[in-house]
Amino acid sequence: MRLLVSNITPDRIDTVRLVLTSMGIASSTSASDRGFDVWVDASDHAAAVRAIEQYLAENPLTDENASARFDYLRNTSGLWVAAGLLAFQVLLVGDRPSVTLVQSWGASASAIVDGELYRSATALLLHANPGHLAANMAGLALFGSAACSIVGIGVGWLLILLAGVGGNLANALLYQTGHLSIGASTAVFGSIGVLAGQQFVVKYRAPLQRWRAWLPLGGGLALLAMLGSSPFTDVAAHACGLLVGTALGAGWAVAIRHRLRWPAQVVALAAAAAILALAWARALEAY
Repeated sequence: MRLLVSNITPDRIDTVRLVLTSMGIASSTSASDRGFDVWVDASDHAAAVRAIEQYLAENPLTDENASARFDYLRNTSGLWVAAGLLAFQVLLVGDRPSVTLVQSWGASASAIVDGELYRSATALLLHANPGHLAANMAGLALFGSAACSIVGIGVGWLLILLAGVGGNLANALLYQTGHLSIGASTAVFGSIGVLAGQQFVVKYRAPLQRWRAWLPLGGGLALLAMLGSSPFTDVAAHACGLLVGTALGAGWAVAIRHRLRWPAQVVALAAAAAILALAWARALEAY
């Protein structure tokens, strides 16, 4: 046997061995001090080198292309957003919102269809009871932070907010009338969708790993089935949030292949805050 490549990661081993297998070249691996080595028969070495060089010329083994890994940024922004939801509930709403508040600021399908679009945003901050609030706080703390760890804090919360608002709008168009909902769960599933859509595109770009691209979408649907379809929940709103979030996450990954720097993240975060502020200004004006 003769050494072909040395000190590579397990993901790159998969790529190299798939290339060799496609050319009918047998190979084996062994552990090394800094990774793994790939070995081929001495008689196949020249052909193996040509196969790898040809593949590298067509598909450079960047981190994105070789293993579809992500540049994660640790953050706890979801905890701060969850704290903001709690503060809003405690300071402005109380233990549970009154019928008047729900009717005025909730996501009423008929009112939204009639032009009161601000309800799609204001409804995200209203919760029926402490249990409802706690569940959505946990969801945003977990999935919101996860989405932001990939696309950045500003872009992440802007996409999540747009997914929540867009999900409520889509749900209103679906029902047209006779439907009223409140809560941030649409945004929670929007954050799951942002993750699924973004990861789908990034994985799909890796030529030898495209089958794995469908796994995030399947995971999003599984979470919808497990967390978003329990009794007394608005399954349609959850599904709409997931679909809109997936579209936004995929669209972002197609348009932008890297995380934006801090100045752009601040602008995106300011845009999210402005959307909420304008929605509430319009809601208070109409109250």
